[in-house]
Amino acid sequence: MNVQELCAAVMRLGGDARDFVIDGAHEPLVPSEGAVYLSRVGGHWETGIQERGWRESFASFATEDEACRASLADRTATRGKGRR
Repeated sequence: MNVQELCAAVMRLGGDARDFVIDGAHEPLVPSEGAVYLSRVGGHWETGIQERGWRESFASFATEDEACRASLADRTATRGKGRR
């Protein structure tokens, strides 16, 4: 899975498109406070929370595929539980 496929899958799940930022694939002009992000940093991929231009990383992955699949699994598992 790549970031474009992840973006399409997240959009199919519904919800506010401002709640997630995928660098290079989905970058809302004004993301929600506490938006979940996925970004390539150096030689790895990381996910976390973005707030007011500040990012807190929660997980790091060696490949784009691993990062995208983990991000989608987390989004699917937490959907409807009050988390993004």
